[in-house]
Amino acid sequence: MNKLVKTAIIIFIFLCASNISYAERITKQQELDKLSVFISNFVEARIEVRDIKSFLTEKNADKLLEFGIFHNYLNNWKTRFENAKCPKDSEGKQAIETKYVVESIEKFFGYKLKTLPESINGSTVLKNNCYYLYAGDGEMYPNAIVSYAERNPKNNHILLAGITYYPDYEDGNFDSDGIAFFTAEVKPAIWNRKQTYNLIRLVTHSKDK
Repeated sequence: MNKLVKTAIIIFIFLCASNISYAERITKQQELDKLSVFISNFVEARIEVRDIKSFLTEKNADKLLEFGIFHNYLNNWKTRFENAKCPKDSEGKQAIETKYVVESIEKFFGYKLKTLPESINGSTVLKNNCYYLYAGDGEMYPNAIVSYAERNPKNNHILLAGITYYPDYEDGNFDSDGIAFFTAEVKPAIWNRKQTYNLIRLVTHSKDK
């Protein structure tokens, strides 16, 4: 990253930190890395959540299902798409079982979705307890790095700040033109007897603003 971007990141993180009253700062790199991976799941799907109460509703089923499908498409292709127990589609669409889509929503948001619309944005179709869609390939997706994290001792929620970036797959460095900032809030959760998080808020901010 160039010096200007580094400076902008430091200023942004400082401003975020100066406006919060959370007492316990998280400094262990292992937990920061885990938080970075967690936030990357939303950043790569281009998800923003400003009001979790209005976001986690049955009326918002399309958006939640899009996340569940896209998350599995990027991260669980072989187990969830290639090995899906779905009848083959005559139009060549890929399929994923609905149970895995709903499972991903519950894992990352702590919300059990009940509504399964027959069509999502007109392109993803529900048949035989599976969602069928045309899968693209070759696009780059952003990742996240958590640079600052503090835990609220009253409710155990964690406030985060950091950057999103597009990896340069040629040399493993950042593409500074694609950098943006984010702030987020998560809460600890348990999934399959393992400690994880649920998302409460995630907002990205362009570095040019």
